Formats: sequence, structure tokens, C-alpha cells
Amino acid sequence: THSGRSYSADHVPLADELARRCADAIHNARLALAELRGRHRLELLARVGELMTIELDSQARLDGITRLAVPHFADLAVVYLAERDGSARLASFAHKDPQYDALFAALPEWPALEPGNPAPPMRAITENGPVLVVDVGGRDLEPFLDDDAKRDAAERSDVQSMLAVPLPTPDGPFGAIAFGLIRRNYVADDVPLAMEIARRVAPAVENALRFELEHATAETLQRHLLPERIDNSASLELVARYRPAALGAKVGGDWYDVVALAPGRTLVVIGDVLGHGIHAAAWMSRLRTAFHVHALEGRSGAEILERLNTYMSVAAGQEPTMASMLVADHDARTNTVRFTNAGHLPPVLRTVGDGADLLTIVPGTPIGAVAEATYDETEAKLAVGDTLLLYTDGLIERRTESLDDGFARLRAAVAAAPDELAALVDTVVSTVLDEATHEDDVALIAMRPRTPTPG
Repeated sequence: THSGRSYSADHVPLADELARRCADAIHNARLALAELRGRHRLELLARVGELMTIELDSQARLDGITRLAVPHFADLAVVYLAERDGSARLASFAHKDPQYDALFAALPEWPALEPGNPAPPMRAITENGPVLVVDVGGRDLEPFLDDDAKRDAAERSDVQSMLAVPLPTPDGPFGAIAFGLIRRNYVADDVPLAMEIARRVAPAVENALRFELEHATAETLQRHLLPERIDNSASLELVARYRPAALGAKVGGDWYDVVALAPGRTLVVIGDVLGHGIHAAAWMSRLRTAFHVHALEGRSGAEILERLNTYMSVAAGQEPTMASMLVADHDARTNTVRFTNAGHLPPVLRTVGDGADLLTIVPGTPIGAVAEATYDETEAKLAVGDTLLLYTDGLIERRTESLDDGFARLRAAVAAAPDELAALVDTVVSTVLDEATHEDDVALIAMRPRTPTPG
């Protein structure tokens, strides 16, 4: 030793005991560390499951993934989603340093990863497996970059290791998550946890993406099937509005239409197909077309609804559905309206100088509810300047209140709205409808008799 003393055989048992105790201490420390890491990983996976409770919004769920990964498993995290052309676009990003987050947000849109790009997220998608990169250098970051500003930002991120894993589905990956560590490396033991995170979050994201695609498709279909515009006639002023459900709810089958018939007769109709999505929008198209055909044949509202009921009952086959519908048949010669109702909400009538109220009309059976149905007509006399408002239930129905409360809000809004018809309709929509949270789509159409033209 440095002190000049020498070890003897008598010291061996003590050295053995010290070595054994040190080994035990190291072993116990490793066990404790492994237990701690295991507990942290279980907690992380439990929190991953909570992503399913986030609103059905793909961006919210994607951001939930990256915010969860940082800092519990990574110093930065990105999600790339595969596009139809084989590229992958950056969909979410998080960094443990808020200043770097702000720097990233200030940059222009990052480039998509083209097919064959060697960046770890693209490799994870194309190879359908994990990609682990240690000791990341400039060449590893180059595939992500397309200008000096992004290159500088990437270099300032100080990423030393990256671990990318695919977001799996039975048909192959629809994207990838890439985790990054600063000044330390991922190891092989981290791969199973990363794969499990991806496996658990993939359904939450895929469900939201699928929902948004269906929502957008159905909304586009519905908007194209509604009349592009409602033309006024010599006898009626008309204004219509449609509002899709707020995101997080599905598009429904709400619709309206106007059919002008000679001489001086106009049919105004509003309807609501039970259910949501493309199925409801497709049935809305069928009913609108059939309504036009029967209206142009000169049939009454009651006759039209009877035929539509028979058609829907037969055509629905093994997937029965229903629809409500209200027809207002206006005769300009007498300024009367004959209403025929198939389970729809009653219209609101605002009379000149006398407020607004619901019209009492025979309710009738919803279209498709029974194989055979007949419908009665209710006649109402209008004065010049009176306003009739036809609407679907999404305008007034709320989970937190009764239908009577909804009717009361609607009557008050119609009574207090401006006289100009377009302003009246827009005011009713903005007053009665919570446009940020309403769960059903809304259609409404207002009609007002004009002053008869002399001769």
C-alpha cells in the first residue's frame, strides 16, 4: 500500500466480506433502480390510456402524446403521420425547454418526409419496426431540414439519441412517434416501452382521424346536396341557413328545400333524418330527390309524405331508419299555408306587431316509422309581413334543459330579432345556438309573404 503496510492472508476474509457487502449493495441499488424505473413505466403506460378520454380531436390527441412523452420518457418528441402519396408530415412536436418550443413554433412549416427519406420516423413507417439511433450527428438531422433556420433550430436542440417507432394498425403503420434524448442515449431496453406506448396510443389517434374524415366527407356531401341558393319569388321572401355540428359530433341528415309551382304556389320543406354520418346524409339526398319528383307532379303535402313514407319503409330494407319532415304549402292567391307534418317540430310564427309563438299543427307519424301512414293538413292564414320559421331540432335541443325551455328561448329570440329577414334568421342562430358546442347539425328556413303585385 502507499502507507508501506502489507496485506497478509489474514486480511482475505475481511476483504471477501467487504466485497460481498459491496456487491450486495450494488445489486440492491440496481434492483431498487429497476423497480423505480418499472413503476415509472407502469405509471407512464397508465397515463397513456387516459388519451382515450381526450375529446375526439386528432390534434388534441397527438399533442397529448408528445406532451406525455416529454419529460417522462423523452426530452423531445415528434409525431409524423403518413400521407396517401407515401410521404409523412409533422403533426405534433414537444420539447422540454419552453424556449425551444417557442423557437419551433415561430418557424415556417417543416418539410414533409418524402418516401425513402432516411430520417428515423420515415424508416419506422416504411420498415414497420423500431429505429434506434445513438450519438446523433448533423447527418442524422439533415433529412428533417430544408433551410438554415430549421438546421440551426435542430442543432440547438442538442439531441444525442433518437428512438422512432411505428403507430400500428392491422393494415400497417399510419405514422410514427420519434423520441429524443439530450446528452444521453436510448438503449435496447427502451425499445419495448416505446413500442408499447405506440401500440396503446395508435387506436386513440386512428379513431379521431377516421372520425374527422367521415365528418368532413359527410359535411361536404350534405352541403353539396343542399340548394346552393334559395331564390325569392314574387309572392315569398325566403332565407335559409345550415350549420354543421361542432367538431366532436357527427354530421346529421338535416335539410331544406323550396319548390316553386305555378300559379303562385310554393312548397317549402324541412327535414331531419335520424342518425348521423354519411348514412344520414345519403338518405337526406334520397328524400330530397323524391320530394322534388312528387312535388313537380302537383301533389299535396299529405300525398307527398305518404309516398315518401312508403318509399323509405321499403328502400331501407334490413337497416330501417326514420325521418321527420314538415311541408309548408303556400298559396299566394289566398296567402294561406297548408302544413303537413311527419313528426317534426312545430314552426314559429311571428306576426306583425304581436310577438312570436308556436303554431299548433297535427304532428303526424315520422317517415319510415310504420309501413303505411296517412297525414292530415293544418291551414293557417298569413298577413303580409308575417314570418314563418321552420327549423330542425339541433337549434333548440340541449342536454341540460327541457324541450319547453328550448321552445321558450326560440320564441323570445324570434320576437326580439330585427325585421329584415336575413338579419332575423342570423340573429336567431347566434342567439339560440351555441356554435362552439352544439352536438347536432341545424337547418332553418324563414318565409315571409310579399305584398301582392297589382294586376
